[in-house]
Amino acid sequence: MNIVFGAGVVGKIITKHLLDNNINVDYICDNNIEKNGEVIFGVNVIHTSKAGIFSSSDTFYIAVADIEDIVKQLHVLGFDDWISSSEVLNNADIDYESVVESYEFVDYAVNSCKLCHDNYVTPEKIFFRSVDLIITEKCSLKCKDCSNLMQYYTAPVNYEIDELSPILDLFLSSVDEINEFRVIGGEPFVNKDIGQILIKIMDSDKVGRVVIYTNGTIIPRPHLIPILKDKKVLMLITDYGDLSKNTDKLEDMIIDNEINYYRAPAQNWTDCSSITKHNRSTIEQEDIFTRCCCKNLFTIQDGKFYRCPFSSHIDKLKASESLSNDYVALSCHETSNDEVTRVRSEIHDLLRNRTYLESCDYCDGRFLEDEKIVPGIQTKIPLEYVKVR
Repeated sequence: MNIVFGAGVVGKIITKHLLDNNINVDYICDNNIEKNGEVIFGVNVIHTSKAGIFSSSDTFYIAVADIEDIVKQLHVLGFDDWISSSEVLNNADIDYESVVESYEFVDYAVNSCKLCHDNYVTPEKIFFRSVDLIITEKCSLKCKDCSNLMQYYTAPVNYEIDELSPILDLFLSSVDEINEFRVIGGEPFVNKDIGQILIKIMDSDKVGRVVIYTNGTIIPRPHLIPILKDKKVLMLITDYGDLSKNTDKLEDMIIDNEINYYRAPAQNWTDCSSITKHNRSTIEQEDIFTRCCCKNLFTIQDGKFYRCPFSSHIDKLKASESLSNDYVALSCHETSNDEVTRVRSEIHDLLRNRTYLESCDYCDGRFLEDEKIVPGIQTKIPLEYVKVR
């Protein structure tokens, strides 16, 4: 049998391409339980828990960007016959119109997937699908279930260009390629230095795209428009309905100025924002880490590079014991060869040699099968938590 692994945009594109070329697709498999039972181009989607119907001789077409995780998962399940998306997509006549999304978003998803798969075969290269840069802890909303833990900050700060510039210089000098740099907060347009920060990142030839995550409450100032119009920039608007009070005005401004953007409702939130010390065993922490869908959400905050945003925020909030093994220090006065060598080595270790993070013991984990909650419920005051340090 032929199975496409991944029922997202790329999975749909690959399924359509295979069918159009008379290659049978028996099933589409996905880790998201909510996709179980869907039908895509006449092919049934099943959850990975039903993989027992497959045999070791079946072929899997991996159609998700995080190929390393899926290869490991398939191996554990007893399946080692797989084909990379890039093997299919590099020579495919892609039917963009077959997917009910904007051309720009489909093109972005397809190219991101190809890039991730192409780089998987060169493990000595330090490549990132995405890196989050937190430029502010301030937010125009106060969501009580924010997975980036903004609801706990009592004295949030902006990170200014003068302190971010040497951090970015060292990081960019130490890695090979970043598919997308995601500029986030809080609400990034709260930071008056956002224009200079964007230019700093955009000027690097190691960065493919800069994605700005905004909640639709703030209209960017006019002087930012030429920067936002750059072809490297994509604005991603999360629509919180009535809370996103300027979303329509923002979208009109974006369209008038031909800025690349994507607007989507707040969705797929889970109850994952509590901070609790669980005292788990090593085996239990490894299980949390293996199944977590956020272990590759690499984050730069406060001069440190982390494996996940939960780790970065509980460290900044001092809601945990020391997490010195969970991050790579980027703060320095100059980008020397010795510093680049150190950072590159430590990043490689963080990527390749971790079976869990110390922060996993404070986290409930984030899994695709988790029950979804109502997004964007507001709190008037910061939530209380236990400060450990």
